[in-house]
Amino acid sequence: MATYLKIIFVAFVILCIGIKLVPYVYLKILSLFYGIFSPQYVLAYNRIHKRNPFSDAVKDDVISHFLSLKESYHTKAHIGTTQEIIFDHIPFGISRKELSARRGDPKFYTVQKFNNYVFIVKRYPIGGKDSHYSKSFFFINDRFVYGELVYTCLDKEQSDSITKSLLTRYDITHLKNDEYIFNIKDKNNNLLVYDFSGHKIILRYGCLSNPLLKEITQCAVSPFQHHEKKDIGVVLEEM
Repeated sequence: MATYLKIIFVAFVILCIGIKLVPYVYLKILSLFYGIFSPQYVLAYNRIHKRNPFSDAVKDDVISHFLSLKESYHTKAHIGTTQEIIFDHIPFGISRKELSARRGDPKFYTVQKFNNYVFIVKRYPIGGKDSHYSKSFFFINDRFVYGELVYTCLDKEQSDSITKSLLTRYDITHLKNDEYIFNIKDKNNNLLVYDFSGHKIILRYGCLSNPLLKEITQCAVSPFQHHEKKDIGVVLEEM
């Protein structure tokens, strides 16, 4: 009888250990089949551990960035340019793997899901992890649709230099001194939004005629807006 109880106890312990290991085995399988940067792996990791396996590329919801581009498009005047607007020499429409082949794996990485849309953001610091400059590439369903170049902690000389370089690059000579937010638009309907506030400059690149970006920005507000502020893994799991 005692031997029988020992067998049951050992079997129970093995079963508990096995159940506890199931999520880790599942993640290992996903990483082997899809890779650790795949949406499948990252979203599963979020559900299991309630956190991102990587340092966050963005702290807020991804859709708010797309809506910022749309808002500027409809509220600010457009300055035309004959030069092609392109983000970091990367054409819109490439996949995340194609970007990794050109730029390497990102230092910061975020995956979010809303309905049938999967959002991926890859952020690359310029000059090191603690740099005040960074480039972010935004993907919808594995297609690059939007980019952000962010400069922070700028003094006046630095901000003036960045602004002058931008205007020279796109042959713009008629900008008013008090214009801190403006749009530059090329013949292909690509948009560059210049946003300056204090010691920070954000350059937003996108094309609102892109079908995926048009679908997302048809939302009047971000679908995350009415959630209470909580860990993004929890929000994604609730979806």
